[in-house]
Amino acid sequence: MRLRPGSDPSAESKPSTIRAWRNRNFRLYLIGQSVSQIGNWFQQTAEVWLILLLTDSGTAVGIQTALRFGPLLLFGIPAGYLTDRVDRRLLLFGTQVVYILSAGAIAITSFTGTVNLPLVYATAFSRGIVNAIDNPLRRGFVRDLVTDDELTNAVSLNSTMHTIARFIGPALAGSLIVALGVSWCFTLNTVSYTAVLFSLFLIDPTKMRPGHYEKEGGRQVFAGLGYAWANRRIRRTLAMVTVFGLFVVNWDVVLPLYATEEWAGNASLYGFFVSTIGVGSFIGALVVLRVTRISGAFFRWIGGVMSAGFAVLALTPLLPIAFLGLAIVGAMATSFQIFAQSRLQLEAEDRLSGRVLALYSIALVGMRPIGAPIMGFLVDGLGSRVALGFSAIVVALMVITLLLTRLPRGAADTTPIPRDVVRDAEDADVDETVPIGPTAERRP
Repeated sequence: MRLRPGSDPSAESKPSTIRAWRNRNFRLYLIGQSVSQIGNWFQQTAEVWLILLLTDSGTAVGIQTALRFGPLLLFGIPAGYLTDRVDRRLLLFGTQVVYILSAGAIAITSFTGTVNLPLVYATAFSRGIVNAIDNPLRRGFVRDLVTDDELTNAVSLNSTMHTIARFIGPALAGSLIVALGVSWCFTLNTVSYTAVLFSLFLIDPTKMRPGHYEKEGGRQVFAGLGYAWANRRIRRTLAMVTVFGLFVVNWDVVLPLYATEEWAGNASLYGFFVSTIGVGSFIGALVVLRVTRISGAFFRWIGGVMSAGFAVLALTPLLPIAFLGLAIVGAMATSFQIFAQSRLQLEAEDRLSGRVLALYSIALVGMRPIGAPIMGFLVDGLGSRVALGFSAIVVALMVITLLLTRLPRGAADTTPIPRDVVRDAEDADVDETVPIGPTAERRP
């Protein structure tokens, strides 16, 4: 167990839903990110609505998603290597400055009335290039700020913050769009990035986890791929996250037309749909906060309930039931992401953590350029209900595959794994639990 300088071992051993919050560096970072994420949801909601105003096309929204996340798919692996070689705090300063310039450009053009679809696509692509670095960078930076015992709680608190932002941001953005238009959403997002810069400035680098920055040549760029493949637990987790990234988190392509075509709504209803997912995500994150042991069965149960939530959305004729389905999907989606990210961060060696998290970001976010056009095509050709039903079927098939391929009870994973930290626990995909957080036991 790693402790921060001056920390109290007895205090570190006490489980708490706010364990990582007591870490000053993490607390500062979380506050800055919370402001920025609310602004980010302002922009995401406004940008999708702006594209619909310009084109009235789900496929056009899917193309924007592909441009925004495509660079992560293309450059995620070398970006992960970069985060293993460079001081992550300094690199975060750089990415936030570029975000400010990109968001400011679309804010100015929307105010002056010169905004058009090619410009929206260009700014989305520019943010996508920065996001290829920033996405795994932010995940790895959380690890730098906390100890191993605080890590799972830090991931949960970070996810809780994101879900609160998802709840607040789209609802406020939808109302703001109706009242004042999309321009102010872009402007507020531009300003919000300064909160991250301020928090990074206040963080004390001497209290962070010591860096293990690689200095080898270019061949090390792809070392994370071999490492992830050799570890059955990491390999299966990344496979699940890939399915999730392709066919689950692309609801921003489906929900705008689900709101307008199925329920005759406007931007406000779409904003409340996204916020309802945020409410469910918040509930899911709260439940996970005190979890100290991950079981392979958790992923199967989460997938099964999530599939049922999508089925409800596809079939219900009642708007209140649709809101319930959205809350279920949000709760299960967040629980899944917390468990998956915690498993990967605890499993990976420090020197390869950036590359493993880059693979996670590619699987979760980088797959969206492939999944979003597929979902957009389904929405335009067959309707939003069919697209949601398709997500339900895919997740159900993933759960069945997990059941059929899990190891028998008591069977150990004998694959040789090149790591310097090995737990006594057997493979997490067996119906046995693997300790995480304060109760985790490790041996050299």
